Amino acid sequence: MITELFILSGVLFWVLFGVFSLIWLTCVENEKGGASIVFALIFLGGWFLFGDLGALVTENWLRLVYYPLGYAACGIIYSVIKWYCLVAELRADYKKRLAQFKVDNELPLDGLLPIDARNKWCDTVMYDFRRTGMHYNKETGKVSPPTFRAHDDQLILWSVFWPWSLLWLLIREPIVRTIRWLSTLYERMATAMFKDID
Repeated sequence: MITELFILSGVLFWVLFGVFSLIWLTCVENEKGGASIVFALIFLGGWFLFGDLGALVTENWLRLVYYPLGYAACGIIYSVIKWYCLVAELRADYKKRLAQFKVDNELPLDGLLPIDARNKWCDTVMYDFRRTGMHYNKETGKVSPPTFRAHDDQLILWSVFWPWSLLWLLIREPIVRTIRWLSTLYERMATAMFKDID
């Protein structure tokens, strides 16, 4: 029975692969790299010990070279794209929150924060950005960009499990964008309805 689970051409193999894919999707979304690797090793070990993975590799040993190289190349390209999107999103969020902070504290919108407002900025809003590797220099009033070191686990996870990360991105992103668009629409409607009320 267990060998039927690990034969590539069998239906049960693809059911098992689907179950492991759901596990990997969950791990990628929750940034659980260790769990993802453990489940991948369990799956590959089972496929090698009880299935036809060994035969597939020995049949054409070049697959052992160019499949992993191709997979790794795709993962690296995907992680570069994801990193760019993450940094762009952090930059936009930073600028939006900085502008809101200036409005809330009645500060000039142009230029750097005044020196007396920098401590409050660091203690409130900037605290949320520390996990990203971004740091605010109170003396210069400048922020440093996100660092690889703060995101290395995430980047490795994107590189190794890129098909599942990409699949989750294609499923999740349209839903998130739709919800954001609807929330903006609802807030505009409410603001318009209440604009003449003091």
